[in-house]
Amino acid sequence: MKIKEIPAENRPRERLKKFGASALSDAELLAIILQNGVKGENVVDMCNRLISFYGIGNLSDLSFEELHKVYFFSWDDVPGNDSGILLKYMEDDLKMDWAKNAEISKEDDGETIIIKNGENSFTFKFDKAKKYLFSWDDVPENNTGLVKFLKDDLKIEWVENAEIKKNDNNETITVAKGTNTIFLKLHLTSFGDFQGKPENNKTKKMVSLELNGVKKYKYLLKEEEGKLNIYAKKNVTLVTCDDTHKYILKKENGKIKVYHKINGIGEAKAMQIKALFEFNKRCNLAAKSLKKIKYAKEVFEYASQKIPDNKKEYFMVILLDSKNRIIADKIVSIGILNASLIHPREVFRDAIKDGANAIVLVHNHPSDDPTPSTDDIKITETIVKTGEIIGISVIDHVIIGDTYYSFKENGKI
Repeated sequence: MKIKEIPAENRPRERLKKFGASALSDAELLAIILQNGVKGENVVDMCNRLISFYGIGNLSDLSFEELHKVYFFSWDDVPGNDSGILLKYMEDDLKMDWAKNAEISKEDDGETIIIKNGENSFTFKFDKAKKYLFSWDDVPENNTGLVKFLKDDLKIEWVENAEIKKNDNNETITVAKGTNTIFLKLHLTSFGDFQGKPENNKTKKMVSLELNGVKKYKYLLKEEEGKLNIYAKKNVTLVTCDDTHKYILKKENGKIKVYHKINGIGEAKAMQIKALFEFNKRCNLAAKSLKKIKYAKEVFEYASQKIPDNKKEYFMVILLDSKNRIIADKIVSIGILNASLIHPREVFRDAIKDGANAIVLVHNHPSDDPTPSTDDIKITETIVKTGEIIGISVIDHVIIGDTYYSFKENGKI
């Protein structure tokens, strides 16, 4: 089911707006970040599959490579230590019940693995074919392959709906949009064979690509079934199994290892997931570093460092979160404290803006005598009542002198 087919009130974004983030499942939260699913699977279902595969507790610890592709088995260890891994994958993931207790063999060239059980058989083999990009002869009548290559391989987003044309002698393709221009040109060049071996200075037809006047890349040109087809210069080494599945080959620590991708998690989504968990980690570290206020003495020690000098009277508000950790502190007024000059609006403005759960009032007495005055008491009572109305608690009012006075410890709050 596509996201747009889900009733609006049940979609992740709408549920987040209405009920808040805590009401959403892990998959729904991740879906809001990743935004798009894959063909035949909406983003929530894709995220459920991803979380089910890795486990929510493991996602944050995965490297970019592990998110982008998953270790499958070692080609060199089959037959051998990894035979069980391969057979279990076939049985569980490919739903081939016959794979249990199947025989595994490898051909003499080392490039094909054969799994067999009775009349059933399955093969894994190296595929070193050049990566096909697009057909030169299809342009400009059919530009789908060219546009896909430019967008997906070269990450050139502006080519969508660009003007594409070919010159009369069939040697140059021009892709233009606004001030951006790409030229693809046919030319002869000396080049080795497809394995990179010298060919006695033979010439081959190549395609060069220039982006905004700068030569960027060269591609191979091959005539096949009467058409000129464009290929990448480098081999794309994959493992294919009966042409139905493709896996990535990579040489690591002297062994050839096989990886498979999680469908829908390409480089872009893997980077989004890594960035999300790194941001969350930093938020948690920042939260742990916040100072927690438990006692008036801690307020006295903290505020004594924050008040610029003791020659003037400073009225400060310390903003706290739900665990009494300091979010911020704000100086509301400077000068003699007067009940008529301190308005609750000024006291709670930053608390509301910063989402504080509670506040502590602090001011100093230049006389060094922390005994509260009549105005101090009136101001405290007014602010406490206002806090009760708007839902932000006033935990204490601490007056600083050569020692301190706590309204809370003295039963005044």
